[in-house]
Amino acid sequence: MQINHPGNAVFLNNVEFFVSADSTPVAIDQPFTVYGTDPSIPGDFYITFHLGERQDVSYALLDMTGRSLTTVQLSDVLNQTYQVQPPVSAGIYLLRIQIGTQAYTSRVFIE
Repeated sequence: MQINHPGNAVFLNNVEFFVSADSTPVAIDQPFTVYGTDPSIPGDFYITFHLGERQDVSYALLDMTGRSLTTVQLSDVLNQTYQVQPPVSAGIYLLRIQIGTQAYTSRVFIE
């Protein structure tokens, strides 16, 4: 991107915008990452997305039998962090994420 002003030119390359109040976002090079909990609220976890362009994203939390416990649709996701407050008890769950036509699955341990 180039900005011209009489007598001055400013060039910007590789600019990333993050829509989040987090001043120190998790650095990732994958389309998303799922990570830790705040010790004061141990059942919560976070998903940070790092996408090349805005896309619709959905995620579902599944129990180990594959039964869907919650499903969330997100619109226009780019570089954002979402706090997930699952309505479940402690245990191991599967998190299924759909980004465009790509599907991913991660295990999540909830205390």
